[in-house]
Amino acid sequence: MERLTYGEFITNKIADIPYGQAFQTDVIAEAMAEEYKAKPIINVTLKRLADRGLIERFQKGVYYRAKQTAFGKARPREELLEAQLLTCRGNEIIGYETGFSLMNKIGLTTLVPTKREIATNAYHKNVDDRFIIVRKPVVTVNAGNFRYLQFLDVISDLPEASVDAANPKAILHSFAAKNKLDPIVVLTYARRFYSKKTLLILVDILVEQNTKKPQFASDLWYNNTVKGVDSMSPELHARRLAAVKLANAVNKIEGVPVSSQAKTLSAKWARGEISGAEMKATLIAKHKQS
Repeated sequence: MERLTYGEFITNKIADIPYGQAFQTDVIAEAMAEEYKAKPIINVTLKRLADRGLIERFQKGVYYRAKQTAFGKARPREELLEAQLLTCRGNEIIGYETGFSLMNKIGLTTLVPTKREIATNAYHKNVDDRFIIVRKPVVTVNAGNFRYLQFLDVISDLPEASVDAANPKAILHSFAAKNKLDPIVVLTYARRFYSKKTLLILVDILVEQNTKKPQFASDLWYNNTVKGVDSMSPELHARRLAAVKLANAVNKIEGVPVSSQAKTLSAKWARGEISGAEMKATLIAKHKQS
């Protein structure tokens, strides 16, 4: 198969970029260097594409694709392009939306902030502060952690925010579930990079999320115990296991050792073999004996 020329490669690469998505010339250059094992000068080619109207120049070293409509070219808003440059570099995640603008987006508040807040690895970059507030992230942002950092930033900002949602915790539970956030990972990030106040609020949210009684009308499974038959849904069983896992994680974070008996009782409670009251009574009795 005949190899593409530099110009054809650049044109094809840009064609894969969605309309309105900003891209940096050095990202294209890096892709070419990887493909051709060389660093060709691409500015001339990009200028030609811009002169032909296939791309638009946003700022030095940054272009975007503008979609042609019956009313002319549809250009994205300047603040959206700025936000893209602060959150993505090619296919790499380097930042995320945070603060009050994120709270508005997920439904915690109806107040619309005048500026979008972005936490980014490129926090030193000069941006137009008419539209964007740049934050330094608590840790380097990547594709694997940005949702966790978003979640914890919101929790950290909650005490100072004008939250008017009817059920803020339900919104946070939904965000965690939608993004499949692991409670242990969330706790680890909170313990390492956030304040103790944020950690305490997080624990309160996670405990409620993992112990709230779900409403299920079917799919019951039955656990035979010495006291007869006890019914429990698979979902409730999973939630109890998550609650035990969460409690153990909190104890580990606080440096509190969990006894083997406590682990055994927790496992029995998760399976529905004993009630929460029975587990508590057994632990209290054991404590009095020691």
